[in-house]
Amino acid sequence: MTMKSIFVVLATVILIGCDEYQVPSKAFPRVQTRSVTSTGSNIKMEAEVVYRGNSITEYYGFIWSRRENQNINSADSSVLYFENLSQSSITATVSKSAFYDSTYFMKPVIKTKDYIIYGNTLSFLP
Repeated sequence: MTMKSIFVVLATVILIGCDEYQVPSKAFPRVQTRSVTSTGSNIKMEAEVVYRGNSITEYYGFIWSRRENQNINSADSSVLYFENLSQSSITATVSKSAFYDSTYFMKPVIKTKDYIIYGNTLSFLP
């Protein structure tokens, strides 16, 4: 092959091969813990849905425990919404009477068919 032929083949491969490339998307949602605040007789929990993902949500909400490393099965308690997630934020308000006078650890959770996604853990005193 001559140098001109190599150049033509290489240019053709580059031009044809690069047109259809797309960065693959991630199917699972991402959630970021925002805050947990004490307001009067309630505790307010807030999180932001950073990326919604492609999956239908089975449930979403918050879990909390007096132990730091909890998951949906080991948490002391939770507030869960069993519906498809459509908004960009998650909030829950819980009465302080549901808590002991102790440090708690809270994080948001989103469950899809294939994934359970947690936000970062925040500690709080009721």
